[in-house]
Amino acid sequence: MTTNENVKTFLVIGNGFDLAHGLKTRYTDFLDFANEKAGGIIVPPKNYEVRDFKKYKGNLVKNNLSTNYLFNYMKSIGNIWIGYFNTLRVNKQLEGREDWIDFEKEIEIVIKQIEKLLLRKIDIRDVEPNLELIMGGYLKQSSAIISQEFVPRLSWDLKILTLFLEQYLIEEEKRLTVSQKKLFQELSIDAVISYNYTNTLQRLYDPDNSIPIYFIHGQLGKHNLVLGIGETLSDELENQFTVCANFKKFFQRVKHRLGNKYKDITKLKDGRMIPWQTVIYGHSLDPTDKDSLYWLMKQYDNINGITDVSKASKIIIYYYDEDNYNQQIANAIQIIGKEELINSVNFISYSNLAPVQMESSGVKLRIISF
Repeated sequence: MTTNENVKTFLVIGNGFDLAHGLKTRYTDFLDFANEKAGGIIVPPKNYEVRDFKKYKGNLVKNNLSTNYLFNYMKSIGNIWIGYFNTLRVNKQLEGREDWIDFEKEIEIVIKQIEKLLLRKIDIRDVEPNLELIMGGYLKQSSAIISQEFVPRLSWDLKILTLFLEQYLIEEEKRLTVSQKKLFQELSIDAVISYNYTNTLQRLYDPDNSIPIYFIHGQLGKHNLVLGIGETLSDELENQFTVCANFKKFFQRVKHRLGNKYKDITKLKDGRMIPWQTVIYGHSLDPTDKDSLYWLMKQYDNINGITDVSKASKIIIYYYDEDNYNQQIANAIQIIGKEELINSVNFISYSNLAPVQMESSGVKLRIISF
């Protein structure tokens, strides 16, 4: 792909990038791994004894969260999230395909219900049926007990799940073989914004680490993986009601000091800003990533009277199939809004665009021009 030397090219990658290179990085792959290690399908724990939880948590931290202790912890008192996801999967209560589960979407459903319950916006009789499965007897407890006992356990179990996931992906990454795609061999990349945890791109295309890469959601081996949801509360509540803040991506990114240094890639050394073009591969434009995607997709004509500002000159999106492409459009609306999308973006029609077939990957190309 030829690029204008005066225009930066940013590559944005999501899980589809790893899948296209043969890695088993779906959440269902991880669940299979966790169940195999546990010797059977993990189910939600029958009780959440606070005393046991604190004891095992203390031993786990004391032993530096080692893999053996992670599994011992899970075998001793279970993991609420893994058990919950397994139950949904077995009972075929998931949306979409049976081989797919979106952890973050399922977490969002639960957290929204818990927040509404704590804020007394819904009655216990109106909660989702599956919430009883995950909360057990806590569903009928007072808001204070739910906040002080259940939510911390739920938050800790999410951390355990994330650490398990990190161990799985480290092992999976070792399976990576040299299987380069022509697209990335020919693409001139100035910087990479990765929503993956893995080091797939560096290992295959940049072994010398000459291309700046920004891990939006953390990187394997650093115990800083972000696995959570977007904001679920109104503007007036999000800064006041923080009981469930641990489950939200913004909080986790701040906690892990991931910051937003990636936004500096549009600036020259003298402070001037230049246009860029973005290539998005394997990312669904999930609205939960709005805080880090918004600046890439929003076109500014004037900011504080300054018109010479950085803006996206072109966005090139690779999508798997028509359903995937339609979902990306719907997600883009949530990220930048209908008016911005209709005013700034000209989608090339099907009749004028011959989809580009990636080598056996089923990935197609659509160009969005600003």
